[in-house]
Amino acid sequence: MTKTVDVTTDSATSPKLTLTMKGRIDVLVGFEKPFLDFGRIPEGTVRTEKVRIEAMKPGSLHLSGLKVSDPLLLKAELVKDGGSDAIAVTLTAGPIPAQVSGRVTVATGVPEAPELTLQVRAKVGGDLDVMPPTAVLSPFEKGLPFPEITMRVSSASGKPFSLLKVEDPAGALAGTVAPQGQGWLVRIVLRKAPKTSSGLVYVLTDRKDQPRMAIPYLVSDPAASIAKMGKPKGIAPSPAPARPAVTPPRH
Repeated sequence: MTKTVDVTTDSATSPKLTLTMKGRIDVLVGFEKPFLDFGRIPEGTVRTEKVRIEAMKPGSLHLSGLKVSDPLLLKAELVKDGGSDAIAVTLTAGPIPAQVSGRVTVATGVPEAPELTLQVRAKVGGDLDVMPPTAVLSPFEKGLPFPEITMRVSSASGKPFSLLKVEDPAGALAGTVAPQGQGWLVRIVLRKAPKTSSGLVYVLTDRKDQPRMAIPYLVSDPAASIAKMGKPKGIAPSPAPARPAVTPPRH
């Protein structure tokens, strides 16, 4: 590691001096990289990556106690990679698009660094991406306009695509699709009160690699939220109107 520091002086011959400092940081024990990014992976797929564990004294390592933060998302095992100690991390993508993250920890047997933690992350989703990722809708109320939201679908690779229609297995939501520029717009409408406040609505496409997109939806309830919050804190009640002064009559 090299670091330079510039020093300004009042000397006419040397108005500026540069100090160069050099050093080396030795890692006692650690992963070869601070985090493991799986990048973008399709829904429902399984992917495995290896990460080496580096140590100044490899013979001092006694790895054990391997743990993952979410067993449904991650699995890990101790392996060898080119003669070096490593962990193989397997990520199982869920059925819907999402940003996922977790961590893997392992005991090293080294007193100065008894445990290592590897951060893991990935973006679950195909080439087609929807924004916002979740359709948040107001509650359905009879006599009022249907709650709706418009979302945009785009291709990460820029490949052409078409959207065909919107489907809801529960029958509470409907929708329309329309092209806009390089992407498509999806209009989702809540036509009746759903049985649950959250679920999935599907958009059919003409892509063989991603024929059906699952979009999570959430029906909010602002009235209930306000009721649970109670009266806002820090706001003084409005003072009662002052009574007008009354002058007693003179006799």
